[in-house]
Amino acid sequence: MKYLVLLFSTFLILFSIGCSNNKTNNNQQPKTTTGQLNVISPEAPTKNSNKPPLDGKTAQQLYTHLKSKGWEFSQANPAAVAVFGSEESVGFHREDRIGFLIMRYDSLDAAQAQFANIDRIYRNKFGRAITAKNFVIAVFGGQKRINQPDFNQLSEEEYKKLQENLVEFCNL
Repeated sequence: MKYLVLLFSTFLILFSIGCSNNKTNNNQQPKTTTGQLNVISPEAPTKNSNKPPLDGKTAQQLYTHLKSKGWEFSQANPAAVAVFGSEESVGFHREDRIGFLIMRYDSLDAAQAQFANIDRIYRNKFGRAITAKNFVIAVFGGQKRINQPDFNQLSEEEYKKLQENLVEFCNL
């Protein structure tokens, strides 16, 4: 018991010494003026530039198209930051926790340049990505139960149907 008290008191002393020694380098010192502290905040993440789509088709419209084709999704939420450098992106999921992310790029070349990386990342998340024209849809598996290694995934037929619906939307 004595050792526990000694250990705790040593930790408390070291913690108080560490807090009293306010060591910051010259680049990170807060500036003070007349006793007031100016808080330096980190830069905000890059937001989507939201360039209007060249063909008039948006990620939200693609989401609506998929829902009209019978897909049952949750409400779509637009991303506040550029996801994989896309111009616009919306995320949503199915009831079985399979997640979807639609990304719209400003050009076919930009979408194709990002596709391989997106597909590689989402394959590690029990899913994959599909693409048509300047759109990419990333799909990731949903964990069946908490603390269980099993994941729900789209079947091959569902991927084919999703690809067909994406191509149909792009050709409208």
